Amino acid sequence: MKYLFTREGREALRHFCQDGALWAFDYDGTLTPIVRDPDRAVMEGESAELLQHLNRLTPLAIISGRSLGSLRRLLPFSPAYLVGNHGLERELSLGSLAGTNRATQACRAWKAALAPAVRDDAGLVLEDKGLSLSLHYREKRGNGSLPEKVVQTISRLAPAPRIVLGKKVINFMPPGGHHKGQALRDIMAKARVVWAVYLGDDVTDEDVFSLPSSQVLGIRVGFDPGSSARYYLRRQEEIWLLLRTVISCLEGGE
Repeated sequence: MKYLFTREGREALRHFCQDGALWAFDYDGTLTPIVRDPDRAVMEGESAELLQHLNRLTPLAIISGRSLGSLRRLLPFSPAYLVGNHGLERELSLGSLAGTNRATQACRAWKAALAPAVRDDAGLVLEDKGLSLSLHYREKRGNGSLPEKVVQTISRLAPAPRIVLGKKVINFMPPGGHHKGQALRDIMAKARVVWAVYLGDDVTDEDVFSLPSSQVLGIRVGFDPGSSARYYLRRQEEIWLLLRTVISCLEGGE
């Protein structure tokens, strides 16, 4: 991984700007800081203004682990493409996915099993997103480990979920090929573009970062030597600098 704001990184941004790339973003930890209460992760200030400015210049995509309903409440504008639940939940313009009924049924079964196990632990929050579940443990004190009864319950979940670890969160998703990487491919096909730039910050974004670098420029928020992203930002607050740079480039200033 290389730091984005170098001569090489800026040249890569300029190249993708000139070639009409699709600009796509994760939400939590990328467009907004990670906060203890997910409902308070609202875009504010210069970043919100810059993102809305960029949205007027070129179609944007937001691909998040959140549900579509949550994204619509938090975003200060309506992007051209909106995908939730790690690629499982899409607006009608992108077409429906097969297997969503099975995913809903699986989530109900997982929730019924997990809810009693986490109910008495104030440091655990089980979030039901309809097509996936997330177990947050940001408030977990001590060594931050999960209680044994929760670990045992997870090991017995049926049908067996696809488990993806995030920042103080465990995501339970239906098995299969629907993930953020496939969602971005579908959006690119719908938008009829062959290049995209994607910004994300977590393990679930690796499904995008691992796409061919000739087609997708991956930028990770935070350095991680194990990531497949080509470039990184040092901290989430640098998102405003990236947005300002891209806007300047698209308006002919770079």
